[in-house]
Amino acid sequence: MKSSGLKQLTKYLKGYRILLALTMIAAIFSTIFTVLAPAVMGMITTQLFNGAKSGAFDWKMIAGLIVLLAALYIVGQIFAF
Repeated sequence: MKSSGLKQLTKYLKGYRILLALTMIAAIFSTIFTVLAPAVMGMITTQLFNGAKSGAFDWKMIAGLIVLLAALYIVGQIFAF
């Protein structure tokens, strides 16, 4: 059985279902982009380590990963806003 306060809150929020759903979706996307960023950072670190080991850096790959990392952070912050 719901408490009286919860019933009132549910009744009040009924008109905001679409906004609540959009907020939840934005929060999910923000979390996904924030979680992916460290994985891309790890890929950059691996590329730098492999380049240091072999003596030849793949600068195009590293630059592309840095752009991807920046995009992940920017899009994640947009969804978090």
